[in-house]
Amino acid sequence: MNQEFNEHDSLQLITQMIHQAKIDLQKGSGNHILLWGYSIAAIAIINFILVQIYGSQNIAVYAVWALCIPILGASMLMSRRKAVAPVVSRIGSMIASVWNACTISLAVIICIFYTLAIASGAGEHFVLIVPIIMTVMGLALFATGRICRFKPCMYGSAIFWAGALACAILTAILHRHDLHFLALAICMAAGFVVPGHLLNRYVGQGV
Repeated sequence: MNQEFNEHDSLQLITQMIHQAKIDLQKGSGNHILLWGYSIAAIAIINFILVQIYGSQNIAVYAVWALCIPILGASMLMSRRKAVAPVVSRIGSMIASVWNACTISLAVIICIFYTLAIASGAGEHFVLIVPIIMTVMGLALFATGRICRFKPCMYGSAIFWAGALACAILTAILHRHDLHFLALAICMAAGFVVPGHLLNRYVGQGV
């Protein structure tokens, strides 16, 4: 039996696609963004405080970033629980690929910095690590915002890029590398936490 694909059917199909996109966003982005946003902002503030107390030359103060390991475990557990969905749409797959690439890129960057530090015996180049990480995260946020047409993520990317430039300015003018941690905390709050809450509100589900 032949049925014409009329305007009503077309509108219904578009509505279903938008609904599926919202589901994908909820499954792939909102809660993960909030988890990393709050966690990294808190760790950055703690690291800043430790530097003020013990000094930036004390390598032990940076051990606080080891907390990222259990956070990564929690993030992976969240992903595994949501992987029970029978269908993963193209939008969800693209967003997941973007953040997987971002995670791998950040891991490679961190390994490069530590390898250079061990080889040279100096750690001056570590001043670049925070702005570079912020730049990569801004790229991932921008890609996410473009894929799902969610503007708060795109605004968040601009915040991260501005924060990376602010780190360079703080270093050039004030010679205060420790302020990078405060800049990172602010960017995580404004560029991750705020879009994360807006995203969950957009899909109609809180954290």
